[in-house]
Amino acid sequence: MRTSIWFESSRNRRAAVERAARKEAEFEATRDAANVAWSRVGKEAAKAGVQFDIMLLTRRGRPASPGLSVAINDYNRALAIANEKQNELHARRGEVAGWDAEIGRIIQRMRQGRPTG
Repeated sequence: MRTSIWFESSRNRRAAVERAARKEAEFEATRDAANVAWSRVGKEAAKAGVQFDIMLLTRRGRPASPGLSVAINDYNRALAIANEKQNELHARRGEVAGWDAEIGRIIQRMRQGRPTG
């Protein structure tokens, strides 16, 4: 009985680690996409002849170049997705930590000779 709970917890932890690894890969990909979008903002700013300070606005409150405006919107969208993936990654890491704590409790009970279930 003791070992079945141990193996089940260990299997659940392993699955949680795998989910966290997949989520981390998704986060890395979205962060890379945000970095590419940021590079495009820089290129569009240079093309428009404005300084890299992208907050230079026209009188109407819009960026000086339509391409720059699109690039800024793409960057903001990519950054929002990256932030969402990062939050999901933190949740998965918390799940792994929860299983680590559960396994620790099981080990402690086993060392004390108490039932684990």
